[in-house]
Amino acid sequence: MQPAVYCEISEIINSANVSSQLQPIYNLATNSVLGYEALVRGPENSLLHSPYHLFKAADARNLTTALETLCIKKAIEKFSLLDLPGKLFINVTPNYVATQLNNANWLMHLLKKQGISPNRLVIELTEQSRADDIVQLKAALKRLKTFDIQFAIDDLGAGYSGLIQWSEMQPDIIKLDRHFVHNCHQQTHKQHFLRALLELANSTNALTIVEGIENQAELECIYNLGFNFAQGFYLGKPTATPTIATPNVIKSLISDAISQLIQQAEQSSQRLLN
Repeated sequence: MQPAVYCEISEIINSANVSSQLQPIYNLATNSVLGYEALVRGPENSLLHSPYHLFKAADARNLTTALETLCIKKAIEKFSLLDLPGKLFINVTPNYVATQLNNANWLMHLLKKQGISPNRLVIELTEQSRADDIVQLKAALKRLKTFDIQFAIDDLGAGYSGLIQWSEMQPDIIKLDRHFVHNCHQQTHKQHFLRALLELANSTNALTIVEGIENQAELECIYNLGFNFAQGFYLGKPTATPTIATPNVIKSLISDAISQLIQQAEQSSQRLLN
């Protein structure tokens, strides 16, 4: 990455020149929107448009904390402006939570200003980085919970010590990495993993979201395994103006499931009559 790009990141942060795109997360059981995940984008026509390069440049200039704060503000403002239903999911690094959200007064003030109830906010802890101080992180999460702010472990299975974090911090929500869903309809061992993770989540009262749904076969597979919450390009891509309607593929999925139940009931009744 060229030196000029590192200079650009300072200008981007100082001018708050980032935006949020929102990707829907669906409740398959009720054919409704659970919420939206906020995904940051840098300026158009810039090398820093992608979040990967944006955060890489910020890290090189020791501006990661400032960028994360800006991303949170932009996401909340966008969610409020669009008056979207459900919950707002925001990706945050564990170290940011531990050091910047240990005192959540500024966050509560921002939520109140934008007219968003704290219980509609979900902090997603990314699995791509490790927490330097797990005790401090747990204390910050405990304080956030006193405000009814939920937290999720994002991309479980993709990064550092996911199961350890799960057992240590008892998240409200688990988001499974797309590795587990990719071609799951063709790989029995992945289905075994998915069943086991769902059972573990249910036993700890954690809601489970499957990420990375890219086709109908994967959607049907996770639905038949018992998962009720899903996210992915097949269901809805990140956009500046996301829809509040559920896609037809979910409506068809539920319709087919109901038809199968009716058919099974009719067959059972016929056997009794015979």
